[in-house]
Amino acid sequence: MSDSTAADINAKHEALIQFLYLAPVGLVQATVDGTIGMINPVSVQLLMPLSRDGGLSNLFTALDSVAPELRRLCADFSPTQGVICDGMHIHLIAVSKRATAIKVVSLSVVKLDENRLMVVLADVTAQVRRDRELKQTDAWLTAILTNISDYAMVRLDQLGRIDAWNDSIGRMLGYAPEALVGQPYGIFHPAGASTPAHLAERLRDADKNGWSLDEGARLRADGSHFWASAMISPLPDRDAAPDAPAYSLIIRDISDKRAAGEPHRPGPSPATGAPADQVTAAASAQPDSADAYEALIQFLYRTPIGLMQISADGTIEMLNPKSSSLLMPLTSDGNLDNLFAVLAGIAPELSAMASTFAAPTGVVCETLRVSLPSHAGAATGPQVLSISLLKLDAQRFMAVLEDATAEVQREQATLTRRLDNAARIDGLTKMPNRRAVQEQIRLIMTRPAAAAQGESAFMFINFDRFKQINDTLGNAAGDKVLTTMAERMRAALRPPTDRIGLAAGPSQMAARIGGDEFVVVLDGMRCTADIESVAQRLLETISKPYRIAAQEIICNVSLGIVLGAQASGEADAVLRDASIAMAEAKRAGGGRYVLFDTAMRERVVRRGDIEGDLRRALLEQQLFVLYQPVVGLLDGGGTDYATGVEALVRWQHPTRGIVSPVEFIEVAEECGLIGAVGDFVLRQACDDFVRWQAELGERAPRLLAVNLSRAQLAQPGWTEVVTGILAASGMQAPRLQLEVTESLAAQDQQVQERLHELKALGIKLALDDFGTGYSSLASLHLLPVDTVKIDRSFVNLGDTSDHHRVLIEATVMVARSLGMDTVAEGIETPKQAALVRELKCDKGQGYLFSRPLTSSALVDWLGARAMQQAG
Repeated sequence: MSDSTAADINAKHEALIQFLYLAPVGLVQATVDGTIGMINPVSVQLLMPLSRDGGLSNLFTALDSVAPELRRLCADFSPTQGVICDGMHIHLIAVSKRATAIKVVSLSVVKLDENRLMVVLADVTAQVRRDRELKQTDAWLTAILTNISDYAMVRLDQLGRIDAWNDSIGRMLGYAPEALVGQPYGIFHPAGASTPAHLAERLRDADKNGWSLDEGARLRADGSHFWASAMISPLPDRDAAPDAPAYSLIIRDISDKRAAGEPHRPGPSPATGAPADQVTAAASAQPDSADAYEALIQFLYRTPIGLMQISADGTIEMLNPKSSSLLMPLTSDGNLDNLFAVLAGIAPELSAMASTFAAPTGVVCETLRVSLPSHAGAATGPQVLSISLLKLDAQRFMAVLEDATAEVQREQATLTRRLDNAARIDGLTKMPNRRAVQEQIRLIMTRPAAAAQGESAFMFINFDRFKQINDTLGNAAGDKVLTTMAERMRAALRPPTDRIGLAAGPSQMAARIGGDEFVVVLDGMRCTADIESVAQRLLETISKPYRIAAQEIICNVSLGIVLGAQASGEADAVLRDASIAMAEAKRAGGGRYVLFDTAMRERVVRRGDIEGDLRRALLEQQLFVLYQPVVGLLDGGGTDYATGVEALVRWQHPTRGIVSPVEFIEVAEECGLIGAVGDFVLRQACDDFVRWQAELGERAPRLLAVNLSRAQLAQPGWTEVVTGILAASGMQAPRLQLEVTESLAAQDQQVQERLHELKALGIKLALDDFGTGYSSLASLHLLPVDTVKIDRSFVNLGDTSDHHRVLIEATVMVARSLGMDTVAEGIETPKQAALVRELKCDKGQGYLFSRPLTSSALVDWLGARAMQQAG
């Protein structure tokens, strides 16, 4: 190939590329399977909103959502060449920063050969809208032509022959409509008054000047003459087809005006047949009122708004067809003599506004909107009328009427949309709120399975210790944490989103549904692993330190996930299941996510049943107290069986029998009943203890241990409650030992203060389950306790594990150095008992000595132990 040939080919190639780039329509070349080989910028602009992944590799894939039949049409087209479809209209959603609109695109597909397709895309939105408006305008003009009574109106073809008319032809001129079809418009002229050449000249004059106007004698069907004003105007689009309507002829009877001596435009002379354009030219040089009047008639006829001139009392002096069409439905008898009278039912204030307007000229009112009564027209007709009134001088006003229905509807739709959006937005974080989430979940849950484009998931997120932030730093700091968290959540999603509205396809939504509760809705995910990846990214992003008021705050969250395949029921049911999974994440320690399974819901239902039954149990006294002995481990191997007892609550359920505290204590803590349960145990145990003292004397237990809950310590005035129970039962404060868990004792300042208040009463305090919580031996001296109870997990392994043996020994040594005594819990074997004796524990408790006993059984046990020691 020569250099010149190669250069020529390159030039042609560049020219083709330039053509494609500059073409005002979309051009795409694709293979028969839809693979795009060449695409120009207009096509990219039109098709990109349809892409799910930002790519345009396949034409059929891109158009599946708007033209699903295209793939089949192309596959079924058997010829090797030809037009597959021509001008198929598809609707695309065009989204911009300012608005969202529907675009109409014309799609044509041509098969070039066995392997290639050429696709042409053209934005025909404006054309479709214009066609629709033209149809509406045509319908409007038809109605005007039919109903207007002041003028005889005729439509002419290209040659000036009559092809349409309004009803005034019969009323004013007496012609039967069928007699006019195909007749030249000269039929209205007296014999000899005009020639075919003159008639054609008037049409040319209308073409040249936009309209042609004259006055002169006209002929009625009965042969009588009258004086008329006649105007010919060319119609738009008259060249669209050979048989298209070309002109309008408007005839008005002005015999009364001429009889009154008003100036008029002379028509063509019957004697001379002077051409109309000469008369028009002569008349235009005479500035009389008829000229202004007829010029205004032409303007009034063409304007799309209602215009009228009225006198000071409202008498209508002049109005255009649009005014008639707007006002006619408001009058029952067709009388349009007085504007104020016609509008009295919907705008009674208009007359007073005009009469009290003192200025010589000016705007009386502007765009006064009034609603039309329902009987004023069909549902598709005007519903709201806009009225403007302008004072021209002392005697004349100009009124402007407009159909404001569409504008009002647009405003109402905009307001509704804004209110709807406002109702779907959380005020603090500007995220979608519960309502928006419910709607999105409902959309996903109710769509057909075939419409799903991947997996969906619903995440429920909650702070692990958000209340502490509000309590220690204040609500303003808490709000700042929430807004920062919202920003992090939006940024953690891919892509980042602040979407409020619903989405039917692959999407994601992050929302705040109340307090410190957030929800994330994912749709269109590839697999469960991707969903878990998003959950982990959210946990890591949200849990980063927050810098609030010069303080660094660490806030972990717990997250529950319901997969779409597991979701069922209404939106609230889905959120409930996600919340259940979140609660499981909290129980597991927080700062993690948990996938929901139906067993979780069953456990929640069971816990709900327990809660209801427990409330009844408190009212019906189904709870009772058992006592487990705490024995003294004396030097030399002896045992003091009257050292003390620990009070333990049990539940005698009417149908389920004895319910273990393992089943109901946690439920009581979650539903707020633990305080009432704890107070019952304390009151009952004090009463029993005082009775034992009276009945058994020296053989009675010397110390009563009762467990405390956080709810009791957090209850305002609970120290006074304890004082009242001691006084009512006659219990001595030093004989009562209240036990708190290690994790509870090491918590906030409020708990510490309440413990010191109790200690000030003379009550002893014990640290329960030591070794399982937050405390260490080094911080033991910071806690206001008298006794350390070594957890059973250490005791159970103490005789087989050197590590646990050392821990027990160290605990005993540190406690003794601080003046505290120790209790070894969970002793079940003689070896364990021997070990804790060897390590110098002061007391022991466990099944080796006794299981928990009723009050009467405890008395018997103490008696038996006393007899055993005496024997």
